This record gives sequence, C-alpha cells and structure tokens, in this order.
Amino acid sequence: MEINKYAGKRIKTLREKHNLTQQQLADKLNINQQSLARYELDQRTIKVDFLLKLCQLFNVELNYFVPNNVIPIELDEEVTKIPVLGYIPAGIPFEAIEDVIKYIDIPKEWLYGNQEYFGLLIDGNSMFPKYQNGDIVIFQKCEDPIKCNNKDCAVMVNGNDATFKKFFFNNNGVILQPYNSEYEIKSYLPNEVEELPIKVLGYAVQIRRDL
Repeated sequence: MEINKYAGKRIKTLREKHNLTQQQLADKLNINQQSLARYELDQRTIKVDFLLKLCQLFNVELNYFVPNNVIPIELDEEVTKIPVLGYIPAGIPFEAIEDVIKYIDIPKEWLYGNQEYFGLLIDGNSMFPKYQNGDIVIFQKCEDPIKCNNKDCAVMVNGNDATFKKFFFNNNGVILQPYNSEYEIKSYLPNEVEELPIKVLGYAVQIRRDL
C-alpha cells in the first residue's frame, strides 16, 4: 500500500535521526521489534492510532507520515464525530457559513490532551494543487499565531470573513499565502492584525477526499 510505504520510510527516518535501534523504539511504543520492522518494510497495515503515538513521541504533525495529508481512517477503531461547519473559500474571502453540513468520524485518540477539531468544505482553488475544490479539510483548533505559524490555516478576516491559506506570523505582521500562483499573497501590518482583526482558527491536519 502506497501510504503504508511512505509512512514506513518516515518511521525509519525518524528512528535513525534520533539514533534509536528498532528494539529501542519498539520498547518506547510497547510493541515487539518484529512488528516495528514490518511497519518500516510496508509489511503491516499502519493505523492512525499508531501514528498518533509516534507523533507524541517525536513531536511531529500527523501529516508528516502521509503523502498530501491524505490519511485513511480505519473505521474499526474507536471513533467520534466532529461537525463539518460549512464552506470556507480557498480564493477570495467571503462571509463564513457556520451551518453544520454533516458529521464525520475521527479517532477518539485525537482528543487526548483536550484537543478539538472541526471540518470545513473547501470552495475554490487558491490552495491547489495541495488542496482541491470539494475537499473536506480537518483542522485542529488553535488560536495561537505562534503555534500556527508556517501552517495551512483557517483564518478569520474582518471578524466574519473566513479564508484558507498558508499562515505566516512574525513581528512584521501576518502573511496569508495561497499555493496557487494565480492568486495574490495578502500581507497585514501589526496594526491591521489588531484592528481588522486577523484571527487564526486552526491548522489543517487531514484531507478527506472522494476519489
């Protein structure tokens, strides 16, 4: 499986980066060395809960382990439902729609540490090719601009206009950058960030895409 192969290589890369043997990492994960070896060689299905343990151990994001953020959810795991709140533009901002469109499943393990999540439906192509029109993107709630810096974020502009862009924050203000070069980059000075205001809502952790 392509995703398993990708994740397996990433697991091995992290292990070697931290100078851990397979046995040492297996001990930290409470599995045997043979199981870890099979994960790294793409010989065993990798589930989301196992990747979450690796995220906590190595302090990396979940999308580190999968190509293009597309993560298969194993529905035999314990799951909980989160709302898809409405459409969010991936082009020019417009007034956010907060009506719940549907509910989707995420693993309960994601909620450890009192984390919260929401889904939004992408409408537009300014974040193409990484994100496509019609994708449901799952966001981890986060209003801290430092934690959200250099991540793909849902952002409120003018208090009620929502947009989805790569978010950059520093002493010079905020930059909202599309992936599609046909769209312009938006920059806001510190006083504009305060006065408009510009408020980050959360950062993308997963795409749900119909094939």
